Amino acid sequence: MNPLLMPAAAAAGALALVATGHRHAIALPNAGSTEQILRRFVEDFRSDPAAATARTFAIRVRGDDGGSWTVEVTGEQADDGQWGVVLRPGEPRTPTFYYALSAAMLVAIDAGRLNALTAQGKAFADEVAPMETEFMAGAEPFDANPFSFHFWTRGFPEKVALDAQLARRVHGVKNIPIYYEQGLRTIWSTIQKGERVNNGPGQPMLVPFPILVVGIKGRAIGTMNGKPVEAKAGEVVFIPPLTPYEWWNEDDEPCEALLVMFGAGA
Repeated sequence: MNPLLMPAAAAAGALALVATGHRHAIALPNAGSTEQILRRFVEDFRSDPAAATARTFAIRVRGDDGGSWTVEVTGEQADDGQWGVVLRPGEPRTPTFYYALSAAMLVAIDAGRLNALTAQGKAFADEVAPMETEFMAGAEPFDANPFSFHFWTRGFPEKVALDAQLARRVHGVKNIPIYYEQGLRTIWSTIQKGERVNNGPGQPMLVPFPILVVGIKGRAIGTMNGKPVEAKAGEVVFIPPLTPYEWWNEDDEPCEALLVMFGAGA
């Protein structure tokens, strides 16, 4: 079960840094082994306030230099003032949740070519994302999205680069999830000329929670409840719950917007 679903799936924090091209991607000519990459994330997480909560989870990496790793977050501060976070090979001793991804995807996340929430994003629950979050049999499910953001986002303050080259295509257009927690989803979205946001061919989007569409760049036209609407830079459009909607771009200039989804079910 991947809890990170884009708006149409049934069913403060992050600072956004607008990027162009790949200038925010980290240049790592020698990314190192899977263990070295994971240790970089573990070491960074030791200084994150989110590490104050004890939690154990696994990371299962497929492919060459793959394998299973356990991360134990002790919730206790070490002598150096940082939080105790331990990486060891093998599976956890008790049921918990785990991340599953390929070694190539781990390298891409480590290099900043996309963030972990983008790698996990998908439109429908039965899709397979490049990075999945699953709960082992007997594990108690919880909202892993905030934890995923903090563990897989390095540095202080935590930043998310926004650019079409760092996004994945979901619901017909490229999106970058920024921060998710219960009752809140934030997504950066861009619509190129000729592209359309929908829930499948001929199917409008429909979600049980409200959405604020914050126009950043360009213009999109569409429908809400079958009526024509427009969203453009410098405007905020409110979409009520259970309101069918579509957006598309007929202009040469790409349309960019921040989607803020909130309330019960978000």
